[in-house]
Formats: sequence, C-alpha cells, structure tokens
Amino acid sequence: METKFNVDQVLQIAERIQHNGADFYLKISGLFYDKERSGLCSELAGWRIKQAKSLQGYRKRYLNKHGKPVVFGYGDYIMSHPSEMADLAVFAHEHYHTKEITGRESWEEILKDAIEKSKAAIVFYQGLKEFAINTAIEDTLDKIIKQESRHINMLSARIMV
Repeated sequence: METKFNVDQVLQIAERIQHNGADFYLKISGLFYDKERSGLCSELAGWRIKQAKSLQGYRKRYLNKHGKPVVFGYGDYIMSHPSEMADLAVFAHEHYHTKEITGRESWEEILKDAIEKSKAAIVFYQGLKEFAINTAIEDTLDKIIKQESRHINMLSARIMV
C-alpha cells in the first residue's frame, strides 16, 4: 500500500519539526556564555515555538471544520504515527547535524546555520508533497514552505546588517 498523508497528518509532522527545532535551539543556547549569542539561539527557539503554535491552531481549526479525517493504512507505522516522520527531518537527531556546535560560533555562523536548517526543512516539506493525498495538502505544505522562506529572508537580512 502506498503511503499518502492527509492534512491532519501533514500538520502533525510540521508541528513536530518545529518542536524539534525549538528543542535544538534551546539546547545549544546553553553552550554560549555570551548573552547575545545565547539570546539569538533562544530567539530562534522562540520562532520555532511560535510556528508550532500557529500550526497547532491551524490544525485545530481544520479539524473543527472538517472533522478528523479517515486514516488508511493502520498497519503502516508511519501512517499511524505521522509525527514520527518528522524525526527523519532536520533537527531530529544529533547525527543529522553537519557539524557539532561548540559554543564558540559567531553570531553570523549561528544565523547561517539557522538558514541552512530552514532550507533543509523546505526540502523535506517539498518531498512530503509526494505523499499528499490531494492538492489541499500540497497547498498547506506550500504555506508552510512560504513561512520557512520568510524566515530565511529575515535571517539573511540580519547577516547583511
């Protein structure tokens, strides 16, 4: 059976990615003795938390309007636990990080790493479109991708300053 996700499942995956990102940034914020760099990591975590809450609200509104969708493929672990799919994406495990964070990175290096992680999330979301049941899900993923792109632009502007 081919794995295809509905809107609820896609939003669960996206929420988990945001939570994983927040956890990552909160963890590394403690590595920096400098308040500015530690604060930047906390700010990045805050953005991820805000995005997770936004997705959670969207998911709640969607379920209130459309009801819980029927899930096919209960024998498929990923279909039964869609948020576990997020653990295949950026932020999920230490071995996915391209380099170890030491706490000595510059402000610019932190921002560049955050941009790369957002780009990796976009690639993941674009790949997730292949598992979408319909265009409504693809549209939802496009909105999530657009938000990540805005985040990249915002972070890029801070490097230029």
